[in-house]
Amino acid sequence: MDDDVVEYIWKYHRDLLTPAEVSADNRLMLLGAGEPPDPSAGLPPDALAFASRYAEKSRRQVEEILRRDPALNSPEVLALVEGGEAAFRRRVAERVLREHAGLALNRCPRCGGLCRTPKSKQCFRCGHSWRT
Repeated sequence: MDDDVVEYIWKYHRDLLTPAEVSADNRLMLLGAGEPPDPSAGLPPDALAFASRYAEKSRRQVEEILRRDPALNSPEVLALVEGGEAAFRRRVAERVLREHAGLALNRCPRCGGLCRTPKSKQCFRCGHSWRT
């Protein structure tokens, strides 16, 4: 499955996620919030120090939220997030397409490329416009 399709489904069809998938996504977002900054990102030393302090505070808050919300720690959610965020999103997108076969992806009538939004009337791959 193309990465563009995964992002399109994730962005415009989140209403098709199961409750466990929503909890898994919340868990992944929370865990990402407590990540320390990348020292190789080129941040000035004072900004790096600030970001590190903020990340430590966020990490403690994330741990508290995870401790309090049993849905975020259920075996089903832990199994869904196994393999990381990219693999999780891909599996969810594949499931959505499989279970909702009639799901319309807005594609260019000329080249078949996936449009940026469900209401787009212009293809950014080939430049074709079908506005009336």
